[in-house]
Amino acid sequence: RKARIPEADTPPRNRPLLATPRPRCKVKESSAAAARSPGPTMAHGDDCSYKDCAAVRAKIEVLRSERLAYEQEGIQTREALDKSEAYCRALEARVAVLETHARRLKW
Repeated sequence: RKARIPEADTPPRNRPLLATPRPRCKVKESSAAAARSPGPTMAHGDDCSYKDCAAVRAKIEVLRSERLAYEQEGIQTREALDKSEAYCRALEARVAVLETHARRLKW
C-alpha cells in the first residue's frame, strides 16, 4: 500500500521509509523492468541542463514582457478612470448650476 503523502511535505529522513517495501513484502520484477536493458537510462555525457536553463530563461523573458504589458495596461486604465471621474465631477457641477438656474426661474 502506498502512503499518499506528497514528497514535498515529507522530511528527507522519512522518504526512504515511504519508498522502500517492508521486510515481509515480496517484490517481483515487472515485465517492463525485465525487458529494459540493464544500466543507466540516460546516455553518459548527455547534459540537458543547458537546454533546461535556456528554456527557463526564455520563459522568464516572456513573463517579464507580459508583466510590463500588464503594468502599461494598468497605467492606461488608471489614467482613463481619472479622466472619467473628472468628467463626472464636471457634469455634476454643471447639473448643480442648471438646477440653481431652474430654481431662480421658478421664483
